[in-house]
Amino acid sequence: MQSVAYTLFSPGSTVATNSNGFAIQAWDSNTNVSNNLTVGSGIGRSCISCRGIQLAAIGGAVTGVTISHNVEYVTYLANNDEYSGCALGGAYSAQINNAGSGYDVSGNTLSYDTLIATAGACEELGFSDSGSGNATGPNMVSNSTLGCNIDSGTYVIGNVCAGARLDSLQYSPAPDYAVNFNNDTIYGDTAEVFIMGTSARTFQGDTFGKGVHPISGQLFVDFHHGYNVGCNSTDAGGPLYFIDPTFIGGVTAGSNDLATWAPNNPTCHFGYFLQWTYTVTVEQASNAAPISGAAVSITGSDSVVQCCGSKNGTGVYSCPVSENEFAAVTGSYGIIDFNPLAIQISASGCTTGNYSETITNTTTETKQLCGC
Repeated sequence: MQSVAYTLFSPGSTVATNSNGFAIQAWDSNTNVSNNLTVGSGIGRSCISCRGIQLAAIGGAVTGVTISHNVEYVTYLANNDEYSGCALGGAYSAQINNAGSGYDVSGNTLSYDTLIATAGACEELGFSDSGSGNATGPNMVSNSTLGCNIDSGTYVIGNVCAGARLDSLQYSPAPDYAVNFNNDTIYGDTAEVFIMGTSARTFQGDTFGKGVHPISGQLFVDFHHGYNVGCNSTDAGGPLYFIDPTFIGGVTAGSNDLATWAPNNPTCHFGYFLQWTYTVTVEQASNAAPISGAAVSITGSDSVVQCCGSKNGTGVYSCPVSENEFAAVTGSYGIIDFNPLAIQISASGCTTGNYSETITNTTTETKQLCGC
């Protein structure tokens, strides 16, 4: 196993730079990248015209990589030789990428990292999913900070400054749930999540906020300023699921540009769901004893079953339920409200319980069934 640990990096130049420019590149399976610091004399303590950590499948499949407890501050100047200005995509504090190689990059973890980009002359991204797989399981990003701040003195209007970019459809295959996010803090001054085409992804327990200099019209989900097609012939590949999110700094769940995107991409379908974990304990009404094996079914206002299953041995059942879907379908944008939810609970020998509930946050409750 290769390891890059406890190292200070300060790459980059104000004169010229190349298009990769990563401080650390993890291109082999089972590599450990931990407790490194990338900084410099650039804006926001950034290394100058550099990128942070790249997890990439270039010469073969890359799995089992552990990236943790790193701190990466990056920015890009308009001094790239290849592009005669800003490199394509600017700087990433961290990136997952297969570069069109066809090799799988999966089953890797990024955790407890601080990944901060500063946008000035070029666009910047805290993290980019630029092509990933899930043959050995999803890549997981957890308990990390993915952020981008605008430098008000050098920022060029129109540059992207986002916490996370989802660009998985630039290469094929692009499987659903190849990168999932858990308990991260994600912020950006133009958007928290910037999409250039993605298959399904989940964000569970994440916090979304704004950077230090948010633009007017800053968005929670920016679908490439409403114009990029970013999908295959029939669909964007799958929706996004935001489960038990926390919004701070004025960010709202419905802040997006899909109303502009929809008519510009009439053959495409894209949406994201706002979901909350619903947990119910089922007891006997006579003595409050838990009922093992009780069946639970939850149906939205659209008459579609969202989840169903059986209680565990302690009578507890849990699943994410949808409050809203923000969806662009065949040229039109709309918001679907799934409340009230119809909840049915049944158990052998008990009277079936039928309930109607409006769920707009993480919910834990107890239901009691009679007759058993």
